[in-house]
Amino acid sequence: MKKIFIPIISLLLILLITNCSIDKDPQIRVFNNSTTNVSFKIQTPGETDMMINDVAPGFSTEYHTSLIGNVTATAMVYNQSVSFSTVMNNNYTITFSDTKPLAVVIEQ
Repeated sequence: MKKIFIPIISLLLILLITNCSIDKDPQIRVFNNSTTNVSFKIQTPGETDMMINDVAPGFSTEYHTSLIGNVTATAMVYNQSVSFSTVMNNNYTITFSDTKPLAVVIEQ
């Protein structure tokens, strides 16, 4: 029994340690805190554009993986934009509101 138990515990510890130390790419999502649907164009590093269409009021999108660097998000119909820098291991929520400018919340 000890011959099986010790290797299994050792393997679980190795997996736990390596899984905790893996860097993750930044992720971006959009939260719509307004009263109408909104669409976004998100320009990420490497000249990659993401189009996120028709986010319903009160809803957020899934996270989308981005590269590290400068990001610009534009609410298409409202012509509001916000720029920010992304780093490893952080998630970013871009919040749109009828009454406030675009805001970015960083979640670590």
